Amino acid sequence: MARRIDEQRLTAAAARVFARHGFHAARVSEIAREAGVAQGTVYLYFKSKEGLYVAVLERLARQIREASAGLAWTSVTSANALRDQFADLYTEIFETCAASRGVAGLLLGGPPVGRSSEVRSELLRDAEAVSVAYLEAGASAGLLRSIATTTVARAIVGLLLHTVTRTIVEDGRADGLRALAEELLDFELHGLLAPADRTQTAHTAVPAAPMTTS
Repeated sequence: MARRIDEQRLTAAAARVFARHGFHAARVSEIAREAGVAQGTVYLYFKSKEGLYVAVLERLARQIREASAGLAWTSVTSANALRDQFADLYTEIFETCAASRGVAGLLLGGPPVGRSSEVRSELLRDAEAVSVAYLEAGASAGLLRSIATTTVARAIVGLLLHTVTRTIVEDGRADGLRALAEELLDFELHGLLAPADRTQTAHTAVPAAPMTTS
């Protein structure tokens, strides 16, 4: 247990140092001071600065994934239930990234170091899988129309993560994150057309043939 606690303390300290300086300018000696340990102790847990950097990114990626653990597709029986679940999910992701703003920037747009690109790609794939499940659950419940789920899921994830990068990481927004989540969901669910135009389009457009996932 002590080893686990020390490793977590080192990772937390490294997250703060990497957030301040980025990967290249960060020094292991500063990470050790931040954690309150001797520099040699760092290498008892991590083979290199690169390994520690990847561990920091993996820690945040894991926290983001855990935000979707409470999603319950069987409870999607109404548009409100679908919207509320994803408003909760988006809000938790935004809050997680706001609490680790510097690391979020590195995870989503930092330099390729060690397995960092792989960590980023794995997170994107997992987020897309959750989005596909969301679209399929909504369609199965008759709440969403049949669409090219893979394409749309990637667009949704891109919208979500770009909002994290620009609004939370770069602009530093840390409050009103529930409202931000609901703004994105309103766009996802209702698009750009005004309500009257949406109704007219629904009545006049030729329904698209259902498409399967790729």
